[in-house]
Amino acid sequence: MIRYETKRRIETQVEDLVDHFPYYLAVFRGRNPFTGYQINLHRSLLDARSRYLSVAEAIRDQKFVARLHELLAAWGMQSRKAVLVSESEMAASLNDQAQNIVSLEGFRICELKAEESVNVTERIWQVISGLRLGKQATKIVVNSKALHHLLPMLIPPIDREYTVRFFFRNPSAWRIDREAEQFREMYSWMHQIALRAKVAILDALAVGEGMDTSETKVIDNAIVGYCKVHSP
Repeated sequence: MIRYETKRRIETQVEDLVDHFPYYLAVFRGRNPFTGYQINLHRSLLDARSRYLSVAEAIRDQKFVARLHELLAAWGMQSRKAVLVSESEMAASLNDQAQNIVSLEGFRICELKAEESVNVTERIWQVISGLRLGKQATKIVVNSKALHHLLPMLIPPIDREYTVRFFFRNPSAWRIDREAEQFREMYSWMHQIALRAKVAILDALAVGEGMDTSETKVIDNAIVGYCKVHSP
């Protein structure tokens, strides 16, 4: 459980983010850390995902998995700090979790009811913790980025530089032995942001510029914008 002081700080930050949501989105758009190549890969992969009748079809398609592997590498998951498994290993791991991933397909973060939230959060974590997409010990970053491109309306991409910094101040605060607890805390807050900033999120999606590609990505973009302002 997070400390009272940490909870109060997060509450204050979330209040600020929700109250000034369009502003932080505008900051993100003006200071977008993604390259044109990364943005094009992201939009192209989501477009491909939208053409499948179900997430199960996407997981079974080797071409989709190959493109997902390419995107994760382009998003920094193939570097000195992060190493992806091979495409075939990625495909096998996604297939192992396919049933659990499919069971989440009908949920959207902006429509998730309060009474559903705890159960859905736990199910998302079980998928994240069960996937083997990277060779590093921590699972949250690479697995959330992959799942975001399979269930973009439900699962946000998470990273240390912005997401973890927003909620826990310091990227090094992320602890492998507390990944489950910290994920539950972050997703609970992001769900609150989704409900409280729903109108602004849907307005951004109606325009659909740049990286404003899904409910969870718009939330992520605003968090990045917040971090750019308050801890540039």
